[in-house]
Amino acid sequence: MSNEFKIPFNEAWRRVVKITGWENYTQLADFLKIKPSSVSGAKKRSLFPLEWLYRIAIEYRTQLEWLASGSGGALFGETDDAHSFSNNKKNNISIAEGVTEKSEEYKIISEFVLVPRYNVQASMGGGADVHSEQVVDHLAFKRTWLKEMDLQAEHLALITAKGDSMYPTIKDGCLMLIDTRKDQSIRDGIYVLRWDGALLAKRLQRLLDGAILVKSDNPIYQEIKAEKDQVELLDIIGRVVWSGGKI
Repeated sequence: MSNEFKIPFNEAWRRVVKITGWENYTQLADFLKIKPSSVSGAKKRSLFPLEWLYRIAIEYRTQLEWLASGSGGALFGETDDAHSFSNNKKNNISIAEGVTEKSEEYKIISEFVLVPRYNVQASMGGGADVHSEQVVDHLAFKRTWLKEMDLQAEHLALITAKGDSMYPTIKDGCLMLIDTRKDQSIRDGIYVLRWDGALLAKRLQRLLDGAILVKSDNPIYQEIKAEKDQVELLDIIGRVVWSGGKI
């Protein structure tokens, strides 16, 4: 996925430091209960996950919009950031009325991860051109479910399926949850890949000779074989780990 529309890491980090008083990334990792390498990876990609900012906003009773973009005031009711943060946690301010650390709403919110949905369609047919990769909204997934699925929140994205080549497994208009980690070897499953400037959702099957079959679940579409020396040409965006939509 393109990083163009995501939250620049360094800019967000400066605002996080201002509101929290943290001095290093280890404190961020400790707060999020993640490995320091996850923070290092986000910095390397120059992206600050919105879900991290969401958790900071709840804990420090800060405007999420300000943390993400610098717009508006850091605290509710303020229009700029010219103020002291020293007593922030003592103020009776929360990101939503009635949401505090001890409230049931806070406990519910903290159980979920926000995954970005992109303004992108992956074709399940002839190929869909990528015109925009802007984040349009976020969907919540339970942390325990992600852990059971061995998924990492910072490497997840949602895009829309288009076409019928993966029917009946994935229907036209369904949302697909993509695991975008690059350190995974290709195994049998459904993947989103870039082909000649377009995104495709296809089932990949690795053969014993190292070649890969690019297949559709709909039998009216013909499979394609990528020989062993062509596999590296497959620009794989990520593995589809979940899909959902209208019945």
